[in-house]
Amino acid sequence: MDLIVSIIFQLLFCVISHGNNHLTKILGKWKSMTYGDVETLTNERSVETYEAGGKGFISSCNAHPVTNADGSYTYYIKSGGNWVVSANVDNEYLVDGDWLATRWRSEAGAKFSYEWWDIDYIRGDEMKWSALREDVNTHSRFRTTFTWKRVK
Repeated sequence: MDLIVSIIFQLLFCVISHGNNHLTKILGKWKSMTYGDVETLTNERSVETYEAGGKGFISSCNAHPVTNADGSYTYYIKSGGNWVVSANVDNEYLVDGDWLATRWRSEAGAKFSYEWWDIDYIRGDEMKWSALREDVNTHSRFRTTFTWKRVK
């Protein structure tokens, strides 16, 4: 299955044009503002809850992606109060209309990981993504969102 997904993703990178309206709007450095389940988003939820497969929440400023015009991105995370480049490599993204796809490797030579998002909007210096996800424990589905602010 991973091979099929990888091939489809690579074909999309080769075939789909980057000439849509969100491509230029998404360029730049962004900071995370909220992440979580739309229906139950609260400050009491933790990063660990989401990573374990629950509906989670990341409070403001725990991630900074920088998207580049060549389809690559750099992902910064907060570690010990400092911003550091994540260990992920081969970070790539694709925008087609309101659709955003990302892929990355946890380390050189590892299999690609993928995420797909709907771009709900990009208005000035604010951007919102949403996606349907599956809880790995209950296999129930939930909608999750990311809200971003552009960093000047």
